[in-house]
Amino acid sequence: MAEISEKQRREFRKFQRSELTECLVYTRLAQTAKNNHNRILLIQLADMEERHADFWKQYTHEDVRPHAGAVWGYPLLARLLGLTFAINLFELSVSSEEQRYRELLERFPEIAPILEDEEEHENKVIEMLHDPFLENTSSIVLGLNDALVELTGAMAGFTFALADTRIIAVAGFITGISATLSMVASEYLSTKSEEGDRNPFVAAGFTGIAYLAVVLLFIAPYFFLTNPYGALGIVIAEALSVIAFFAFYQSVTRRLPWGRQFREMAAISLGVALFTFIVAVVIRSWFGIQI
Repeated sequence: MAEISEKQRREFRKFQRSELTECLVYTRLAQTAKNNHNRILLIQLADMEERHADFWKQYTHEDVRPHAGAVWGYPLLARLLGLTFAINLFELSVSSEEQRYRELLERFPEIAPILEDEEEHENKVIEMLHDPFLENTSSIVLGLNDALVELTGAMAGFTFALADTRIIAVAGFITGISATLSMVASEYLSTKSEEGDRNPFVAAGFTGIAYLAVVLLFIAPYFFLTNPYGALGIVIAEALSVIAFFAFYQSVTRRLPWGRQFREMAAISLGVALFTFIVAVVIRSWFGIQI
């Protein structure tokens, strides 16, 4: 092995700790995986990262401790938001090390197999994973998009047409429940007619949960505030927050640009809300409705 300075030893210790952490994260994910195919692939990833950690140990000649937060946090994130999201987010957090490996390659050519693993083999294995969250992303997108567009507009219209926060909340809840059931039924029939492998019950469930979550989120301010316009302002902020989060989720799982997705979804949702608000103003003024 080539001689290294103390500064390099500290850097290689950092690499060793990172690779060990990845090994333990994949090991924990494999232990909790219900799909046997995923379990085998995750064990492969864990074994690969363990070899990488052992490689750096040849330079540091010491044992290191993993990042405990990552070892416990990413498996929990996988349970909540899906395996692909957790793994891709984890890989993004350590992506800077790949660039550093390339910089060290000329002096330490023995790094080449590790770099090849990181750049090629690891990505191929990750792409082979089966993730119900990712497979049903289209259903989640459908539920969120429809809920954001329809409910943002509906709540804006109700706010000006009705003026009373309690009435607005009830109207929004009834509208939301009705729309949720309609979306669930539509997604079930749509998925059932497809020739793919998606389960129509699961797809409909993802759509319904996404839609209902937005319904509850949007009507909540009207139960706690007496000023309908203040409540509408919170709804707009909630809509932008949901759009920002889901755009981020898509950018991580699909590796797509975040900004373009956020701008597109935000423009549609807020555009519909503004148009509906104007329609409500016109109708209320035209008929002289006072509440």
